[in-house]
Formats: sequence, C-alpha cells, structure tokens
Amino acid sequence: MVVNSLEHREEEHEELLSALDGGAAVVTANSRLARRLAADYSARMLAAGQLAWTTPSVLPVSAWLKETYAEAGQQSVEPLPRLLAEEQEEQVWAAVIRRDGDPLLRVAGAARRARMAWKMLHEWRLDLSDRRFADNENSDAFRRWATRFRAHCREHEQVSRAELPGLLAALIARREWRPSGHLSFVGFLHPGPALEALGLALHHGGCKVAWVALKGEESRARRVRAHDAQHEMVLAAHWARSLLEAEAGLRIGIVVPDLGVRRTALLRQLRTALEPAALRPASRTESRPWNVSLGRPLSHESLIQTALGLLALSQAPVDVAAVGDLLASPHWALPRDAARRRAELGRRALLDRRLRRVGEARVHLRTLRLECNRIDGDGAPRPWANPQLAAVFDGLIGQWRDLPARADTATWVDLFTSWLGRAGWPQGRPLDSVEFQALEAWHSVLSRFTALSDFAGGLTLAGFDAMTGTRGPYWERHRIYC
Repeated sequence: MVVNSLEHREEEHEELLSALDGGAAVVTANSRLARRLAADYSARMLAAGQLAWTTPSVLPVSAWLKETYAEAGQQSVEPLPRLLAEEQEEQVWAAVIRRDGDPLLRVAGAARRARMAWKMLHEWRLDLSDRRFADNENSDAFRRWATRFRAHCREHEQVSRAELPGLLAALIARREWRPSGHLSFVGFLHPGPALEALGLALHHGGCKVAWVALKGEESRARRVRAHDAQHEMVLAAHWARSLLEAEAGLRIGIVVPDLGVRRTALLRQLRTALEPAALRPASRTESRPWNVSLGRPLSHESLIQTALGLLALSQAPVDVAAVGDLLASPHWALPRDAARRRAELGRRALLDRRLRRVGEARVHLRTLRLECNRIDGDGAPRPWANPQLAAVFDGLIGQWRDLPARADTATWVDLFTSWLGRAGWPQGRPLDSVEFQALEAWHSVLSRFTALSDFAGGLTLAGFDAMTGTRGPYWERHRIYC
C-alpha cells in the first residue's frame, strides 16, 4: 500500500522532550523554536540530576536540510553538486541578470528578489514552462533569468538551498540515499508542497516521519481598548509586569504583528516597566528579563557601526557628521583604563567641534591628521590636537595609498581587517555580552565574504563597498538575538 499522506498529531511538550530522549530528531519551522526546545531539554536533564548528556537533534528546517544534504553526500556513490551559500547564490543571480544589460536595473536588489522568487518557485513546485510566466514583463524576465541560473548551476555542478527538498527526495527515489530513524516536523502551520513531498519520500525510504503540533493550554481571551499603538505597547508592558509580580519566573509572550517597525518603541516600554534602571545614561545591562524573536540587524550594533565607519574612511572624504559619530565611539584606539579613556574621548569631542566649526561638509583622512597635529603661533598644541590619533590616521593614510585598484573579495577582507587593526578596533571599553556576540557575528560574516571570491570576481574598492558596506544587504540579513 502506498501512503500519500503522513501522520499529523498533537503532542504535549513533555512528550516531545521524551522522544528526544529516545534519539528522535526534531525539525522546527524556525530557529527560535529550535533554541527553545534545546534549552528546555537541557533544563530537563539538569532537573533529573544529569551532569552530561548527548546533545539532542533539534534543528530549524534550513539547517536540517543543509546537514541532511551533507549526510546524503557521504552515502551517494557519485559526488553531489556543491551547495551554494546565500551570498554565493546572489552573486550567480547578479551575473545572470547583468547579461540583460538593462542600465536602469539595480542588479543587487534584483538578484535578492530573484533568489526569493526562486525559493518560492521550488517551495510550491511550480513549473517554469507554465505559460502564465509570460503574462507580464516581470514574470517573463524572471523566467528568463531562472532558466539561465539553472543552466549555470548544472554546468558548474552547483545547487541552491531552495532545490534541496526536491533533490533529497530524488536521491531517495533512486535509492542513492537511505534515511533512517524517527523524525518529527514541529511548528509547521502550512508546510509547502516540496517539504511535504520530502516528508513522504523519507517515509517511503524507511524513516518514521510525523507532523507534530504542540498542544496548547486552555486560556481565556480578553479584549482591551487602547488609544493608539503607543498606548497599546504601554498596556502590554505593564500587563507583563503585573503577571511577573504575581508569579516570578513566569514565561510571558507578547505577539507583535509588525515587530520590525515597533521593535525599538516596544523595548523602550519594556525597559520602563520591567527594568527602569536600564534607562539611566551610560547604563550597561548584561542580561535582560526578556528576549525578542526578531534580532537587531548587525549594522545597528554600535560596535559594528564603528567598524563600518572606520572602513568608510578608506573611501574618503566622509561626511563630517559621520566623523563626529566615529570620534564619539568608545570602540577604537582607546585605553582600557576608564579615566584615561574619558580624557581621550574629551579630546576627541574638541576635535569634532573644531571640524564642525571649519564648516566643510566632508572630511578627508589628511584633514583629520592635519587637525590632530595643529599647533598655534607659539608652537603649542591646539586644544583639539591629538598626537595619538594623528599616528593612527597616519598609518591609515599609508595603507590607503597602497590599496589595489581591483582585487577579489578574500583580498579585500584581509585588507579591511588590517585597516581596522591599524585603526585600533575594537580597542576601547570592555565589551558586554551583546557586543561580544556582535564581534563573533562580524567575523562570521567576513568569512562568508571570503567565500565569494570565485563568484564575484575582481572588484574595485567602490564595488566591494557597494556589495558589503553599510548599503549592502549582508549586515541587515545577519542579526543579533539578545
């Protein structure tokens, strides 16, 4: 008998953790649920008095597909196509789109949208030969690009992440990979046809598969009227506080449909209600009584903004306002001692005021070095003079003169890392936990840039900055979850 649908069932939270105890694997719809289940499993082990345990197999679907593809590659007789990272895939899309030669087209933006459309195409198992793709100019252009993209990948033995469900199902059908064990898909409200087909293929291949929904608790809904969106956030924050005052350690969820827009305002209300001490100037909180499912883009972190600001000096001149932000940053070329650091920041504030009084809208590295070495008629340093900073700018000017006209991404990463080292980044006040995570994420993103060398080709400094700088998509895509 052929099974055309898989088991759908509800499970208690504890049932799912017990299944993990038995060696089952869990695939979640998102990273947040995977982190939650892994943390709950660890808490369960600690409560049972365990000092060590095997890490449970809990992965979000994107990571699971990547790991499963690697596992299938080890069993396959023939080498499988190379899996493209998101950045690499976008560079292939960009090369494909440039062949159209449309000067009005923003290639980088079009490549990102084409990658997302390609993902949707495979999630819903659509056929590029469907004549409806010719209904309008945009869909027809995408079909043309997608055809070229597919041909490029086949020629170079590459595969995109969107194709993994279909490719894995085909490997099972050809008996080139034999899955095993127990697998639960958890938290998928509406899985796409491609993932459902993969689930069936896994089942027919010998893996026990089920779609699982976690059972909820009985509750009572209540509607509260708010004057506006701001008042609604105030009410939500005070509601959370009242619940915590009644029962410390309670886990509370606040669902915000447009979290990306409201994130900053909501966090302000949470601080006011739950952690008012964090509102004090220069307050540094190591841990907070909440976490937000939508992380902050990496480019919004102060430490990373400083790094990007220092790198922008390589494209001098720079807006005087941006230079002022850079001079106020506590993350570069500063002493570790707090008193000396405050004194140095005071001198930099005088330099910022001097640059603004000069009245130039944009400032060059040479101007910064000149002002840091400025003396009066008697040979005495001006109040804003800063020999230490002058030496930093002198080193940057020396490296700026040696920058190549064109290089691959790996070379630019090495050069920019050296540039930041000369600038003394991130030497300053000690990093808190969020800043440390941002630094780790920074290094992770740089390693991904290095992997683009075979795809982006030789780039000018301006070209590399356009792809990876503050205007590039990568710092927005990578987020910090704290």
